[in-house]
Amino acid sequence: MDSSNMRLTVIHGPNQGSEYILQDQETTIGRSANNNIVLPSPEISRRHAHLWQDGDSILLEDLGSTNGTFVNNARLYKQVTLHDGDEIQFGDTFRLLYTSIDGLTRSVTNLSVEENVESSTEGPDNESHLSTATSADQLSVVPDEQGIEANAPLISYQQRATILRLAVAVALLIVIYLFTFLFLDSYDQGKLIYCGNLKPFFSLLLGPFGFNPICP
Repeated sequence: MDSSNMRLTVIHGPNQGSEYILQDQETTIGRSANNNIVLPSPEISRRHAHLWQDGDSILLEDLGSTNGTFVNNARLYKQVTLHDGDEIQFGDTFRLLYTSIDGLTRSVTNLSVEENVESSTEGPDNESHLSTATSADQLSVVPDEQGIEANAPLISYQQRATILRLAVAVALLIVIYLFTFLFLDSYDQGKLIYCGNLKPFFSLLLGPFGFNPICP
C-alpha cells in the first residue's frame, strides 16, 4: 500500500476542510510547528499523536497527550490499525476522517456491484443478499484492536477549566477565612469574636478543651 494514497481530512475544527496526504512513512501530529501535521489549538499537546506505516497497515498511537486521542469516539490507550472511514478525534477541538484512494475505489466498485445485483435479483434470494451486505457493513466498523475503550467519558476542555477555577476560588476563600480568624483570635485577646454573639457557639464547640475567654 502506497502511503501517498492515504489522507486525513479535517471535518471539524478551526481549519475545517484541510486535507493532509500521508506522504511519509511516519507522521507526527500536534500543536508544535515541528510536527508533520500542525493542529493550532491550546487543547492539542505539542506532540499529540503518531502515525506510521507497517506493511499494508497504518497504525496510530497517542503520545501521552493531555486531552486524549479518540478513534470512532473511543479513547486510544495503545496503538491501533486504522481503517477507511475511521473518524479520529484529538481532544475536543479537531475531528479528522481517515480515507485512502484504494479504499474509496473499492467502495465505489462494491456499491456498483450491489446495485446491479439488487436490480437483477428478486424474492428470498434478494433478501439474503441484503442481509449478507448488512452484516458485512456492520463488521467493517467494529475495531479489531484492544487499544481503545468503548464509551470512554469525555470531559471537555471548558469543563476542566471551570472545575479548576472553582477549586482555586474555594481554596482562596478558605485561606482568607483562616487568616481572618487568626487575626481576630490574636486581636485584643480574641474578645472581638469570643465575647460577642458567637460566644455560646464557641463555648459549646471549644468548652471540652478548656475554652473560657475573659470577657468584660
